Amino acid sequence: MGHTDGPERFSWNFEAWTRNQPVQYREYVHKKMDRKGQSPTPDSFRASIPILIITVGYFINHDADALRRAGLDAERGVQLKQAAGALRPLTEIRNASVIAHGFGGVWKNKITNKL
Repeated sequence: MGHTDGPERFSWNFEAWTRNQPVQYREYVHKKMDRKGQSPTPDSFRASIPILIITVGYFINHDADALRRAGLDAERGVQLKQAAGALRPLTEIRNASVIAHGFGGVWKNKITNKL
């Protein structure tokens, strides 16, 4: 799953990767995402910042071997999780814009203030 394959290929590969993870992983991610707990655990997840944050958290707390295979120790995993978390405010700006789901504008000072 290479980062140079483009976003569509990455999304497809990420979804396939989540489908091949143990059911414990999928249950963990689903529990974190489904606050009401009313839907069944899906077979896979789409690539998103929240899923990345939860996935890294799962590896830190439950699967250190997978974290090591990715070339990270727990400290670097925490740093990755924090870096991904820093992107959330920017994704919220994007999602509120006309580019995505809303009608809000995107201004340079709004982005700079979030950073």
